[in-house]
Amino acid sequence: MEDAGYALMPLEDYGLVDPDSISIDAGAIARIKKKARGGDAVSQHNLAVFYMLGKGVEKDISESVRWFRLAAVQGHENAQFTLGAFYASGTGVEKDHKKSVAYYRMAASEGYSPAQYNLAACLANGMGVKRDAPAALDWYRKAAAQDLAHAQVDLGIALEEGLGTKADPKAAVGWYRKAAAQGEPKAMVRLAMCYVNGTGIKQDRKRGVELTRKAAEKGFAPAEFLMGTLAESGDAGPVDMAAAARWYEKAGSQGHQVAQIRLGHCYMNGSGVKKDPAAGMRWYAKSAELGDTDAMYQLGMGYLLGVGVKKDVNKGVMLMQQSAEQGNGVAQTDLGLMYYDGQFVKRDIKKALILYQLAAKQGIPQAQYSLAAMYLNGEGVEQDIPAAVGLLEQAAASGLEPAREALSQIKEQLGSAPLPSP
Repeated sequence: MEDAGYALMPLEDYGLVDPDSISIDAGAIARIKKKARGGDAVSQHNLAVFYMLGKGVEKDISESVRWFRLAAVQGHENAQFTLGAFYASGTGVEKDHKKSVAYYRMAASEGYSPAQYNLAACLANGMGVKRDAPAALDWYRKAAAQDLAHAQVDLGIALEEGLGTKADPKAAVGWYRKAAAQGEPKAMVRLAMCYVNGTGIKQDRKRGVELTRKAAEKGFAPAEFLMGTLAESGDAGPVDMAAAARWYEKAGSQGHQVAQIRLGHCYMNGSGVKKDPAAGMRWYAKSAELGDTDAMYQLGMGYLLGVGVKKDVNKGVMLMQQSAEQGNGVAQTDLGLMYYDGQFVKRDIKKALILYQLAAKQGIPQAQYSLAAMYLNGEGVEQDIPAAVGLLEQAAASGLEPAREALSQIKEQLGSAPLPSP
């Protein structure tokens, strides 16, 4: 289930125009303050919004929270919803998901669709409340029935994936269509994937690509990334790396981590763009800063080898370790090789063994092969030929030729000959 999110809804949901176009004179503010102090809930809410935006008054989140609370006590749905969002994000108050849920529930019970949507998301993800998939589904339905596009697409996801109910791809498609008709790009992408895979609807790859492109043209980063992959793979026409790089840059500029890595690859290899290792490393760095372990690995290798950046072994090892510690199997394998060979780091067979074991559990063939060699030869661990054979069989099944050759060697010599060093 995709995270439905907890961001404030657009200002249009407050009945306000674009904040940049709001012009409030001193007289109007004075009148609103007078009515707000007199207990008028609408004026209290509006004054809270002005303090939140800094329109007509000096921006003051604490004052905004105070006036939202006064309006919320009187049952103002927008105020209740906004306080829920404030507590979810820690805006002007200490973050408290339980209080956030309480405010969402107040507004949701009065039929306010954005609150119903966020309450559903909290229940679906166990945020501030015990996870309750059937209840989440019920609130998604309530919000979707009021034509809230966000709720319609997430209801579709719930039905497609079977959240709190039996999976119903056909019904999911219906909700994706409703949300897509409102211009919701996330729904367009979900509907596109249904067309591509024939899920809940007759397969139509062409229609799927059209919807993906439509969502991408609206600036939806996941769709831009998908367009990049389609251009790179040739699944939507001739392979076009220049187009792929353009789409990756659009998505990457919005913080799409995998797109940033793909664009980094493009610059490193000169695929669709002029070869520029320095630019490639910059894109890896952007993704690494957002926590992507693949990017950390690529960035680390760049520093170790001095590709696109000034060589810095300490920084390279640090990045490799960060990636490995966060579970990246490729980084674990290569760092294990470094410790085994004593390259860039002090040789440490036990550390190599631990890293190979971690990576092997993730199905990394090279790690399985290297770990098998250590078991077979008794390096850093007690000799265990059955374990070695099992690991080699896994690596061989993944297509690693040295593992196939080693298995053949073991069978011929009954384990009397050691494997080559990993």
